[in-house]
Amino acid sequence: MSYQAPYFYQQFFDSLGNPLSNGFLYTYENLSTIPKPVYSDFDLLYPRENPIPLDVAGICPQYFLLSGFYTLTLKDRFGVTVASRDWVEGSIGSTFEFSGSDYVS
Repeated sequence: MSYQAPYFYQQFFDSLGNPLSNGFLYTYENLSTIPKPVYSDFDLLYPRENPIPLDVAGICPQYFLLSGFYTLTLKDRFGVTVASRDWVEGSIGSTFEFSGSDYVS
């Protein structure tokens, strides 16, 4: 069973509020750096790249999660971690967004 990411399009920003142009969203097994797959379709037939590339406006394409928990890590185009969140649940109705407290200083 798959679960849709909480937003159709997610736009990410750096700590200054600028779009995270050409950044990346990494999807891991929870509390680790072991890649965990996400998919571009509800039937889980087409895996997305991991990391998922963001466009020049910092927009991430739609992705579908497996059930269970993820660690999601947002990095800039140079590979520097901007934010990270553990315990992101792949479930119907789940919500996910990075907040100011998630930024790595």
